Amino acid sequence: MKRYSPAFERNRDPVLQLLQNWTQGYHRVLEIGSGPGQHACYFAEHLPHLVWQPSDVEEYLPSIEQWREDEWQSNLKTPLHVNLLDASWSQGSARGFSPDFIFAMNVAHIVCYEGVVSLVEGAGGLLKPGGRLFFYGPWQIKGTALEPSNAQFDERLKATIPGAGIREYDAVLELAQEQGFKAGEMVRMPANNCSFYLEKV
Repeated sequence: MKRYSPAFERNRDPVLQLLQNWTQGYHRVLEIGSGPGQHACYFAEHLPHLVWQPSDVEEYLPSIEQWREDEWQSNLKTPLHVNLLDASWSQGSARGFSPDFIFAMNVAHIVCYEGVVSLVEGAGGLLKPGGRLFFYGPWQIKGTALEPSNAQFDERLKATIPGAGIREYDAVLELAQEQGFKAGEMVRMPANNCSFYLEKV
């Protein structure tokens, strides 16, 4: 029931350092794609000014809840069922939570592109002006080639997960601008990853 992600141990602290700055003045985080549940517990513990709402598809909810029970934090909520391939996801319980910050870590390259579109469109409906949509993971930046390690990772993703693959930042930014977002800060991260946020205007 309780799952574990070794990659989490490598990326949690660099991401936490950014969140400590980028979530100042924010209060309610909706995490999309919480996976095993480690991120939710760790970030809720180290960011006590936030109410942290984990979510994922049905398969991962028992693991998230087990992590939540074992690493109890008063600001960590019971996980929600969110399936990005259901375009109405943002009209359900996620809307009732009313986030002002949406967190998507290692999601965009795993879900199919339709899921990325659904995520951005749903976030555009959920967030009010000033709200932020955060992404972390490997990204293709216009005018630059993928790093060899990311190119190999992209090939593995496409061979093993239908519709998966490293996304083009500019394509997602264009999609987000159609939903009322503007580009925020981008930071290069370890292991050829990037973190950035988009802000609702």
